[in-house]
Amino acid sequence: MDKDEVLSWLTVEAGEILRIATAFVTAQVEDGRAQLGLASSDQAQFYASTIVRLIHSLVLTPDAPPRLDSEDQLHDYAVRYLQPLLTAP
Repeated sequence: MDKDEVLSWLTVEAGEILRIATAFVTAQVEDGRAQLGLASSDQAQFYASTIVRLIHSLVLTPDAPPRLDSEDQLHDYAVRYLQPLLTAP
């Protein structure tokens, strides 16, 4: 595949893939909340879409802050910044 074509598909044409990813992550958020004994949240899709957009950005621009170069950095970032979204009321 052509690099420009792939880049276009992952950016300006990414709506459908982001919708699919959001649906998947929403289900994961809901399952995770249930496993933790947390009430279902009507905000699960919002939290999931926020996480999907963030990860999309981190994957497409890995050289921009925040630099997450190791498993430890990824884990710390997830616990510090994503976990609060997942466990919010």
